[in-house]
Amino acid sequence: MKPLVISAAVCLLALCAAVVARADSPGLSRGDAEARINAGFTGGDAIRFLGGGQEQGAPAGGSDFGSARISPLPAFNGHHVCATSWHPVLVLFVAGGNSTFTRDDADANLPFAAQYTLDGATLETKLNPIKPVVDPSTTGFEVAYWNAAGAILSPDTLPVGTHTIQLTLETPGGTVVGPVVTFYVDGTGTGACL
Repeated sequence: MKPLVISAAVCLLALCAAVVARADSPGLSRGDAEARINAGFTGGDAIRFLGGGQEQGAPAGGSDFGSARISPLPAFNGHHVCATSWHPVLVLFVAGGNSTFTRDDADANLPFAAQYTLDGATLETKLNPIKPVVDPSTTGFEVAYWNAAGAILSPDTLPVGTHTIQLTLETPGGTVVGPVVTFYVDGTGTGACL
């Protein structure tokens, strides 16, 4: 039996969530938000993890990501985001193992459908295709694959105030309904917008 561990890539992205945008920051752009959802463990993270601190060319890391990202993971309950940013709604999923782990193993373990619920209403959700992790050492595996459940919200989508997000996944093992997570949108010049 091949060793297998599946996890949301919280440990890699949680570091980004604690960073607050600079006061002169215009917020995360739509392109940065889309790149973050689509790049995941591909070249963008390889640039960040292996680039010796240089982030030039890496998508959506850095100071604005934490003040823009919305996540349905419990660690993000109570998280504040800035109203002026584009918001990537994002969870990355990883399946991996030793050198015998294959794409078929990933297909048998990663989610194949995802749906976000925002403030009780269905949110159009994209589940990326399964892709290999460029540098699996960042996941603790010899070989790893990933996909992401994502959505993009424009700055005018969410009014300042309290909101909720929840994720439901269809996996090979059945339906998984995540917890309802509360987050806050802060107005210009306050909280996450400072």
